[in-house]
Amino acid sequence: MACTCAISIRSGDDVIVVDSCRERALAKGGNMMVDVLLNGELTSGTKILSENNGRKIKVIHSDVTCELTMDKMQCNSVTEI
Repeated sequence: MACTCAISIRSGDDVIVVDSCRERALAKGGNMMVDVLLNGELTSGTKILSENNGRKIKVIHSDVTCELTMDKMQCNSVTEI
């Protein structure tokens, strides 16, 4: 059985990784770890929000919102044509 415990999100020329798999996330009582790989400043309009002491992360950019918890990782998005 497999489960998704990490997700990467590209926002402009930046990459946001939310991870609940790594040992350091588990060692912090189950809080998810967020790594942001920046190319200069964070892409304009991108927001990274932490709720419930790091147990819920929201990444918001334009028409896409990703809500990530220890139990589920879900994004709603608009398909580009």
